[in-house]
Amino acid sequence: MAHVWEVPARHGDVPSAYVKADKEEGLEIYLYIPDGMETSDELLALLGVKHKGQLALRLI
Repeated sequence: MAHVWEVPARHGDVPSAYVKADKEEGLEIYLYIPDGMETSDELLALLGVKHKGQLALRLI
């Protein structure tokens, strides 16, 4: 439907498409941390970064 209506598809629009799909060998997929997600200063220090923009979630 996204193609028909010419709007971008989002991950939530296709709930199982990425979760069940195999990926190419050597391909790494990263997701940025959403703006509304709170991250403590202690966690940032533990991960060795200064701000949330340096973080990403890696899908394995």
